[in-house]
Amino acid sequence: MNKSLCVIFIACILLGAVVDAKCQRKSASQCGAEWKSDTLPCGKTVCAVGCAMSSVANALPAKNGKDWTPGSLNTYLKSHKGYEGCLLVWEAVNPLGMTYKGQSKQSLNNLIKIAEDCNQAAIANVRNGGHWVLITGYAGNSTFYVNDPGYNTQTYTYSQMLRESVYRYN
Repeated sequence: MNKSLCVIFIACILLGAVVDAKCQRKSASQCGAEWKSDTLPCGKTVCAVGCAMSSVANALPAKNGKDWTPGSLNTYLKSHKGYEGCLLVWEAVNPLGMTYKGQSKQSLNNLIKIAEDCNQAAIANVRNGGHWVLITGYAGNSTFYVNDPGYNTQTYTYSQMLRESVYRYN
């Protein structure tokens, strides 16, 4: 195991996060003890409304010795115009190692390709539009594996996803 992967793995264990083996994506909770009470610019906590931001933090690669958590990303976003109230400005993380490609309802075949491509990340809007999760793989039968920062849910079906925000890694 190379040195940076080892550091990421150890940091995730210490933060109570799990690392997805194939693409090295983290699974930190939006209600992690270190950041659950941190607030977004709208005054609500990361634990209450930080699912999109936490999913982006889980997708962000470690870069220049920095491994992103929901707490550290929230701090960064607040000082880099990364929010409009409680809403994430998806492009605000572009300088951090991945580029926002847009948000739409992907076709099933396209979403499968994105889910299996370690050079891209998709964050899906689920639970009737009230929650965001990081897609980590394809399970078959229109079902996707996810890192859900707010619920103990391992999969969502394509029909449960309203739209997806897609990033490409730099």
